[in-house]
Amino acid sequence: MQGDPRYLAIVDRMLRSQAYREWGAAELFEAALPLAPDARWRAVIEGHVAEERAHYAHVRALWAETFNQPRAELDAWVTARLVERPLPAVTTWLELGMALFLFDRAGRWQLSEYLGSTFAPYGALAREIVDDERGHEDAGARLVIELCNAPGADRAAAQAAFDRWLAVALLSFGRPGGDGNALAIAAGLKTRDSAEVTRDFLADVAPTARAAGLLLRSD
Repeated sequence: MQGDPRYLAIVDRMLRSQAYREWGAAELFEAALPLAPDARWRAVIEGHVAEERAHYAHVRALWAETFNQPRAELDAWVTARLVERPLPAVTTWLELGMALFLFDRAGRWQLSEYLGSTFAPYGALAREIVDDERGHEDAGARLVIELCNAPGADRAAAQAAFDRWLAVALLSFGRPGGDGNALAIAAGLKTRDSAEVTRDFLADVAPTARAAGLLLRSD
């Protein structure tokens, strides 16, 4: 099926979506560097930005090789897409923690569906990125619990930031059902429908949300 134009169209969409996520995350966290409260956290965020840019470079190279197109074409598409669908700006250290916790965790769950992809180069790339994302999301979870339980914590602001970044994170999984999902599963590009992945992602988020005193929409 790999020579089927529909298969290649799905691969194209997958790689473009991943490129959007990687470049968007790099820009998001780089812009938030001034929010880091100390040198240690600044170094952590700088390392995160460097990883996201490296991931983007790998996706970009794979896309260009697969479709025999100049890399600059994907750069232009991602730039336009981020103008059309920008990620929310992060204005507080708590919001940055929520983004680390939820956005990176969603990325790991989304990519985990492609680890055994019939498009082997993407499976290999997914494994590399998944390993990196675990560290980010765990650091974000610990930070969220700490900040939400600190004396004088603004519970309303914390819940609003959680709700906002949860909504952004859920976009990572795409629309459940539909022909695109069914074809990707049938072709072996991914393993499960988006609805199933979303369910498991929310179950994964729940313990940290409870520990931070945050309400998850399924609670």
